[in-house]
Amino acid sequence: MRAAIYGVGILAEGLTDWDHARRVLTGQVAYAAQPARAAHTGNLSGNEARRCPVPARYAIDAGLQALAMSPYAPGAVASVFSSASGDLDIADRNCRGLAATPPVLSPTLFHNSVHNAVAGYWGIATGAQTGSVSLSAFDDSFGAGLLEALTRVVAGGEPTLYVAYDVRPPPAFASVRALAASFAVALVLGPAGAGPVGTIEGTWQPASGPETAMDDPALDYLRRHNPAARSLPLLAALARGTNARIGLRCGGETGLLLEVAV
Repeated sequence: MRAAIYGVGILAEGLTDWDHARRVLTGQVAYAAQPARAAHTGNLSGNEARRCPVPARYAIDAGLQALAMSPYAPGAVASVFSSASGDLDIADRNCRGLAATPPVLSPTLFHNSVHNAVAGYWGIATGAQTGSVSLSAFDDSFGAGLLEALTRVVAGGEPTLYVAYDVRPPPAFASVRALAASFAVALVLGPAGAGPVGTIEGTWQPASGPETAMDDPALDYLRRHNPAARSLPLLAALARGTNARIGLRCGGETGLLLEVAV
């Protein structure tokens, strides 16, 4: 499955945007896990922006960055969103409300608790009404989502925005779901051709061997401790302008072998 890459976006602790990330990934600037800047929320109204949960803020910001690099408007691309754990802060708040006496449940929190809430906020923020898929494959979510996005591009010939995101959980979940940092990444993929950022060819196959690691210990720690950050080896190849072969897991015993050409 071959696709062109037309745009990249990123928002993470220590990685402000794609321009900054390129300097980090090429070794010009050392990675430092600092708090992320405030996320841009597109055309959300003031009330909608206040209700917008943190994962959606990260996803919207990264997605808008990627589309700004591409020739596509939000309404011209399908979308795929992946997250390993969704919004654990809302899960925590809902559980606490249901355990209270008497039980209470905020309609807004309940509305935001579904796994495709981020896709909904993306549609509100951008006006996009194209088809969208939201999925999870736990720690293999980035690879599973990229496989879905590549499939849509190749099978349907439609440009697709892929966004992967995972944010830090609240303390109640930290012992069972510790993440090194909050992280969101976006790619705009189109039918095979000479994409301005590069091209990728993915082969779905049985998983064999470990996933591709980062040379920098700090970045590899981030890669191993946030499922969306499994994207870092791919991003590093794009940032450096070097061809690469990258292995990802897609869930179960399957993997995705990427051939990256830039």
